[in-house]
Amino acid sequence: GSEMCIRDRAGKQRNLEDFFRGGGKLPWYAVSASMIATIISAVTFVAVPARAWGETGDFTYLQFGIIAGLLARLAVAGVLVPAYFRYNIYRPYDYMGRQLGEAARSITTALFSLLGMLGQAARVYLTALILELLLQEPLGALYDRTGIDPFTWSVIAVGLVAVLWT
Repeated sequence: GSEMCIRDRAGKQRNLEDFFRGGGKLPWYAVSASMIATIISAVTFVAVPARAWGETGDFTYLQFGIIAGLLARLAVAGVLVPAYFRYNIYRPYDYMGRQLGEAARSITTALFSLLGMLGQAARVYLTALILELLLQEPLGALYDRTGIDPFTWSVIAVGLVAVLWT
């Protein structure tokens, strides 16, 4: 239920509302900064400028990213957030289940999980490509000693940093 006890290391979270909504005590600017930090990755910092200011000068991705992102946030703010508070739910899957049934909730959960994994895989892959390029010499030395190719070492490094950071 919604009163299930969830605790972080500091023991500050007492229930699901504290976990998902910050107990209703977070200011809007902190939530906004957190959302922006969540959607920006190393790939964003490399791929978007390379595409927009590279040889082609193609701003299409940047424009659609801004327009689609704004429209998506307006839809979430106008439809989902009020429903979350009205029905006392915490996740989009719960909303889908309430509106369309348990099968829709299960499908939504599975698709979100699959797309999340694919997105993270792409981020790890592209970040590892950048790392491999930046660390050619040390990774080449590791290859000489171990026989493991530099890109594999890059993926391992990105994975280790992600695990340790998390």
